[in-house]
Amino acid sequence: MELSLKKYLSTALKWLTPFLFLELIICLLYFTRITESALFAIINILNIVCLLLPGAYFLIMFFVYKNKCKNFTPVEGVITNWEAGFYRFTGGVIIKVDDKEYSTSAYFSNEECKELVGKSISYALIDETLFIYEIKD
Repeated sequence: MELSLKKYLSTALKWLTPFLFLELIICLLYFTRITESALFAIINILNIVCLLLPGAYFLIMFFVYKNKCKNFTPVEGVITNWEAGFYRFTGGVIIKVDDKEYSTSAYFSNEECKELVGKSISYALIDETLFIYEIKD
């Protein structure tokens, strides 16, 4: 499986696993009538916004790119830089093609991004997004 597909799937699971765990706890508390309804609603909304939405995004992108990446022939390039993601400790890598920068989604950790700068990759540009097939040493 291509590196970007693996990263999309693993990142989706990293967001959806705690979401499902918290939903299970919320359901157990709801059925045992321990929580107040306003507190229950606030926690549930925060759980959906903070965990479900990012997890759903990465899962959807996994399926979208799974079909699209089959139609592209990868080319060689070098990672020139990296950028921080919206959430803390996440980031994406950047390549420069014809004086224009293209980046991945923020599915790498900051440490991974720093280590990848300067490495050669096999990639494709799909919908103006960098899609990495593999990293070459």
